[in-house]
Amino acid sequence: MPKRSPRLPPEHSPAKALKNCRCSRGEKRALSQLAPRLATLPLLARGEALREAPCLSSLRGLPEAQARLLLKNSISPLPLHRALVLRDAIDEHGDEQLRALGKLALASALVRRIGNLKFGPEVGVGKPKSDVPVLETWLRGMHTMAADLDGLRGQAATPARVMLADSRDAKGALEVRSVDAVITSPPYPNEKDYTRTTRLESVILGLLRNKQELRQLKQGLIRSNTRGVYKADTDDQEVADHPRIGEIADAIDPIVSGFSPNYVARAAR
Repeated sequence: MPKRSPRLPPEHSPAKALKNCRCSRGEKRALSQLAPRLATLPLLARGEALREAPCLSSLRGLPEAQARLLLKNSISPLPLHRALVLRDAIDEHGDEQLRALGKLALASALVRRIGNLKFGPEVGVGKPKSDVPVLETWLRGMHTMAADLDGLRGQAATPARVMLADSRDAKGALEVRSVDAVITSPPYPNEKDYTRTTRLESVILGLLRNKQELRQLKQGLIRSNTRGVYKADTDDQEVADHPRIGEIADAIDPIVSGFSPNYVARAAR
């Protein structure tokens, strides 16, 4: 006889999570539509992934090159094991849309609940958590997204376009005089390394696999700190003919000591 897949313990099922979640009727209705699809996740047929904690020797971990990218103790061994099992289960799902939503919910859960991160103004590491209800935390994020999407159903016809381009050279992405207004959240000139803020989820979801990929990511960002400035950068040359930018940098410098000379000096090396 073929070996039967272990059943998910009832207390961990999507239906049970739906029944016990504290949410509005609209949110429960949206999640109830998603629950049958969630139930097909390979993880939900792997009872061993949700039972008592496995012995330490059998815990899954990250490859060494990836592990070295993380802030030390930013996630504990058992939550990491559970998150990796869940990540792989999401990757195995045949529904492309559900895979994307599942990874987004996992990324949020890693930062907010599963990991040991705390935010300062700078990201840091708080008290280690020996274990975390990874699946339940992830399901909660999924039901929140389902409810949000349900609420936006009437606006599905609203046109939108996403473009990935370098804002320093947007000619290939935008037509001349095609922008009426800009809403932006620029990096603050405060020596903040924004890749540290997103490092945990980027590594665990496989978006960063080694130092070279991390460096490539940094080089593609508008950087606000001297730790992310490289010899090959030409930003200082690109703004040389725009004295107003220099005036703004000089005005910022007394507030953030060394911003202007440090950035220009290192970029010019």
